[in-house]
Amino acid sequence: MTHWVKLFVTAVFLLSSLSVFSQSDQSQYNNEALIDLEDAIYNTAIIDQFHDGGSIEPNQAEIKQSGFANLAVIKQSGNHNLSSIKQDGNLNIAVSKQVGSNKTANISQVGNRNKAFVGQYGVDESNISLEQNNNRNLALIATSAANSGTQSYTQNGGEFLFIHSHTNRSIKIIQGR
Repeated sequence: MTHWVKLFVTAVFLLSSLSVFSQSDQSQYNNEALIDLEDAIYNTAIIDQFHDGGSIEPNQAEIKQSGFANLAVIKQSGNHNLSSIKQDGNLNIAVSKQVGSNKTANISQVGNRNKAFVGQYGVDESNISLEQNNNRNLALIATSAANSGTQSYTQNGGEFLFIHSHTNRSIKIIQGR
């Protein structure tokens, strides 16, 4: 009988979702984090934020997921960074890493087997907005933020996007079929 109880508890754990908050012990900066898992089975959401002590502006991070076996990770260091990941579907992966200050990254994925990786580094200001719809999109973006910038991407299924940028820029790409 005990064996069946252990098996049941293990099965329930594996079918549940996991959310993890990790904030540095700098409560005076009031970093904000929200994880919302709705109709989510076996999803993982991780937010790790560290405030560098420069400005008093907090970092803000939000992950919203629904579906099966999605993974979302936000890692931010610096101050006044904003990152948002929204996933609706199955087997999606999204990672946002921001280092520095005043960075914004928004990732929205609706569909299955989409993958998005965004990194921003360096000096202030860089805005990235990525939307992937339908299935099997892949986006890899790395930037060394250079005081300003706006980027926007939209993909509609089976698309691949790779951008590596070091300059002040305004980039908008829409792909679709």
